[in-house]
Amino acid sequence: MHWTARRRFIFLIAAWLGLGSIALAQTFPSKVVKITAPYAAGAGPAIFTRIMADKLSKAWSQPVIVDAKPGASGFIAIEAVKNAAPDGHELLVVSNAHVAINPALYKTLPYDPRKDFVPVAMFYHTPFFLTVSTAGPYQSVPALIAAAKANPGTVSYGSSYVGSPSHLGSAEFEFLTGAKMMPTLEEAGGPAGMVVDSWLAVLAPRGTPPEIVRRINADINRQLADPEVLEQLQRFGFDPAPGTPQQLADTIRAEEKKFAELVRRTGATAD
Repeated sequence: MHWTARRRFIFLIAAWLGLGSIALAQTFPSKVVKITAPYAAGAGPAIFTRIMADKLSKAWSQPVIVDAKPGASGFIAIEAVKNAAPDGHELLVVSNAHVAINPALYKTLPYDPRKDFVPVAMFYHTPFFLTVSTAGPYQSVPALIAAAKANPGTVSYGSSYVGSPSHLGSAEFEFLTGAKMMPTLEEAGGPAGMVVDSWLAVLAPRGTPPEIVRRINADINRQLADPEVLEQLQRFGFDPAPGTPQQLADTIRAEEKKFAELVRRTGATAD
């Protein structure tokens, strides 16, 4: 085939595929959409996901259901969606623990966040904060830091589990202050620029067409501006986090590096 004719043929094929993807996005969804969540049905993230599912169901004129699959550090839910058809009808809800911490915390994972999924949209951020008993000896962050420095290893703190954002955030606090213990923090006298939070986001199986990803992203962002959704977010103490799929991807990559260093520094492991 002549080079010019070949280029024309390739262009026509690409244009046809592009039009096909656009048409697919315009007809999405064509059936029930299932969002799998690695949380118990009564947990805050699962409850908010159901709120969003109800909103998206009305927007899409198709049922949107939430399938709660808690347990095994999210592995059960993640593996259930990993090999799903990449057409947007099966989505996954995850937190930074699942895609930014677990890769550093576990020597082997049954999934690869980069290879198995594509970022779709962020739901929300939820900040962590430091609290002490009102009857305790530490009534300010500087007092807590001073006590921890003066008596290494005698000041204890609680976190949800080894390798959790709260645990690794506490480890970062120790590192930045030079304190040794067994958020904002800056305004309370803690280290400047320190932020510890968790977030909830939506992923799709690898291979999901970009047009469908953009469609879902736009519709999720639209719902995050809904007054009723904003009211529910405020009730839970969550901050809406609309953005693009690329912004979500950038956040995941940045946190991968951050948490990998914190895991290395603390020696935390889940294996």
